Amino acid sequence: MDAITDFVAALAEFSDDELHCLGVAAEGLPNLVSGLRGCLEGTLDWETGRRWGFHYPLRGPMAVIPKQEVAPSIVALGVLISPFLDNPEHDGERIVALLNRVEVMLRMGLKEPKCLH
Repeated sequence: MDAITDFVAALAEFSDDELHCLGVAAEGLPNLVSGLRGCLEGTLDWETGRRWGFHYPLRGPMAVIPKQEVAPSIVALGVLISPFLDNPEHDGERIVALLNRVEVMLRMGLKEPKCLH
């Protein structure tokens, strides 16, 4: 599978609790990486909608995050991942894996396609 397909497949495996935890974490991102915050919030909304039967294109990270925010977003992803590593109160393995996929897509500089299905 490619990075986009892996991303959508990983997201589909999230529990509602994992979606909520990632949403709470994304809300805490600083304005410096507002594109990343918007990307994550949009992704969570997309997955919630998909579960309710709504189907529309999911915009990928490179379609949402401005080029000047890519490097700070990669750093922010590392910070965002840290609370989910080895947390005895919550298994964050799938969240960490999804955020790592976002980082891979940012590092690859995906330009096409702009939407994920």
